[in-house]
Amino acid sequence: MNNRAKKLGLIFFLTLSACSKKQSFKIGAFPSEISVSQAKIKNIKTKIPAYGIVIEKNGRKELEVNIEAGDTQSLRIGQEAKAFIGSATKPISAKVSHILRAVSSETGQSLAWLRPSQKSLITPGQFVTAWIYTSQEKKAVAIPKSAVLLRGGKKFVVIKSQDQYRVQEIKTGISSGKEIEVTTGVKAGDSILTRGGIFFLYPDFKAAED
Repeated sequence: MNNRAKKLGLIFFLTLSACSKKQSFKIGAFPSEISVSQAKIKNIKTKIPAYGIVIEKNGRKELEVNIEAGDTQSLRIGQEAKAFIGSATKPISAKVSHILRAVSSETGQSLAWLRPSQKSLITPGQFVTAWIYTSQEKKAVAIPKSAVLLRGGKKFVVIKSQDQYRVQEIKTGISSGKEIEVTTGVKAGDSILTRGGIFFLYPDFKAAED
């Protein structure tokens, strides 16, 4: 980072600190690396949460997972899934291989089985959390994932209006490709700063994607 960039970063950091109560400020020139994207209403594919364990049946390893009863109507054989095994931080790919739509009177849930693509990485008895991607879509306010920032365990974006910039806390939903749903904090048409020079303005934030 050159001296000019460092100075800009310090100025923006001090400005943000001084304006922390109102969380907005004006700025004239800003680094050219900053890009702006508009929040849009888009169709985003939905995903279903699931959890369970790794099992082995007839010599085949599968993921036996619980599904909320209301979600089973969206399940189909062959749907793609991403599963986290044990304490792993990276998911493995899987597909829905079987669905038991009957609802347990004890848990109010149904069962499904996922066939993992990387069987060598899993051991029977390991705990599983997964997302199953459905063919259904829902209209949602979507923004680039690169616009989402983290600080203190919360998510934020920087909204630009003419020469005003303000930090806005948001709540997010499902993600699709390079975009993520925003459930509160942003409306369609808002101009959102994305990755690049954004960290010159707010050096104390972290990127949500990292």
